[in-house]
Amino acid sequence: MKPRSAVARLGRSSTRRRAAVPMARPPAPARLWRAVVESARKPRRFRPRSALAVGALMGGLFFCAAGSSAGAKAGSAAPSDALRQKQLAQLQTFFAAKERQTQTLSITAGEEAIPEIKTYFAAGQKGDWQTMDDLWRNFIRPRMPQYEITPRSVNDPRFSQKFWGTVAETWGAWDQIAHGAPKYTQMFGDEIIRSIPAGSIYFGGTDPGRFLITAMSKSHADGDPFFTLTQNALADPTYQEYLRAIYGGKIHALTEADSQTSYVDYSADFRRRWQHDQDFPNEPRQLKPGEYTSIADGQLNIRGMAAVMSINATLARIIFDNNPGRGFYVEISFPLDWMSPHLEPHGLILQIDRQAPAPLSLETIERDQKYWAALLRGMIGDWLTADTPLKSVTRFTEKVYLRKDLAGFSGDPQFVNNDYATRTFSKLRESIASLYAWRLGALTNFPTPAEYLPKSAEERERLARAADLGFRQSLALCPANPEANFNYIGFLTLQNRPEDAALLRETAAHSDTHLPH
Repeated sequence: MKPRSAVARLGRSSTRRRAAVPMARPPAPARLWRAVVESARKPRRFRPRSALAVGALMGGLFFCAAGSSAGAKAGSAAPSDALRQKQLAQLQTFFAAKERQTQTLSITAGEEAIPEIKTYFAAGQKGDWQTMDDLWRNFIRPRMPQYEITPRSVNDPRFSQKFWGTVAETWGAWDQIAHGAPKYTQMFGDEIIRSIPAGSIYFGGTDPGRFLITAMSKSHADGDPFFTLTQNALADPTYQEYLRAIYGGKIHALTEADSQTSYVDYSADFRRRWQHDQDFPNEPRQLKPGEYTSIADGQLNIRGMAAVMSINATLARIIFDNNPGRGFYVEISFPLDWMSPHLEPHGLILQIDRQAPAPLSLETIERDQKYWAALLRGMIGDWLTADTPLKSVTRFTEKVYLRKDLAGFSGDPQFVNNDYATRTFSKLRESIASLYAWRLGALTNFPTPAEYLPKSAEERERLARAADLGFRQSLALCPANPEANFNYIGFLTLQNRPEDAALLRETAAHSDTHLPH
């Protein structure tokens, strides 16, 4: 069976709800966060697919210019599909584990077992992907309140339950495994899982960062080898209940008091920044792009993805502060302000240091560059070095991704012809490049506090070269990456390189990349 691309269909939505949250008396956390999460369901042109739960709108969910998914045949037994078949067999085991977890959650909560959910899990365990996928798209997803509201949505109270997480995790893993290039799907999971010490806490951001790691770990429910959470759905009360059900007693999971704290903290911080912008209109605005929260008649109206991610950031910090004996790692979809000073490159992802680190050392940067140079050699060839001009990168991307001309190409055609692989690894590299740019003070949407800016010309040059190379590598992996384009253009502008910035804008336009505003 050829898996259908649920991606394009899931991206079509029309109607969104907007919510007003009273400021004077904070409402109950569950009611509050459902309203806040709903307010973030906002169409974003440059990401044509909808995500699972809140965070999927955030996590590098663009399509690369190659425009050619692998066309995986989930039911094929051809030798070339051997690795995919192995992954699908592992996915069947994952479905079985998640069905057991669903049963336990339902019994503990005294909730009704929904027949269609049973059929969904049974189909996944048998490898009947057509039935499983059809149930997800036509019955389950329209009833799950974590998604944008569409004309197909069904108000079904049974789906405001904690077991929705197990369903989202299984379908999300299926989506990635069925459509990704098997070699790079496996590489992604193996590299991340191998790099994280046992007992750590890991925040997944993008779809692969959350769902593949959840499925490929020894036991997600047991936190073996580490605890996997998503950074993007922390404000969702149903997800909080899910975390408490599976991880409560093992780590500090979020409580209702934590939710209330994050609401109060965000409210106070927003009021301070809002007042600043009212009082000092000629100074730089402190409200963030995409933060549509406002104050009117004493009411705080929390709206917009930036507002939701600010709340998620507070909740992530609560988890970080209340689990002091554990290591923390993150695969970023959307940067969280407090994390930036604590981050350093860690293979494909980033480590969150307990203490905000000193300036990133030359050794750290060189280790990161060596790691990624080895990866890119197998993916796109070994032509891209620190001295390769941007013009060479744009020529490569136009030839390989736009014209589909692989003459003289020394990389792996399986990589450049698979959207899931190219956008996944491009997003990973962009996150690290953006960390270097943030340290340099060159991210226009995320200002860098003065205490973290370079203290010497040598440090400034080191970070500039690292960011420059990282962005070029990210775009060579996928020229349609909107964040890499947007952040690199800002970087080039601040570096007084207008010709390169103009070239990048032109290339982005040719690849139909819709840059964030």
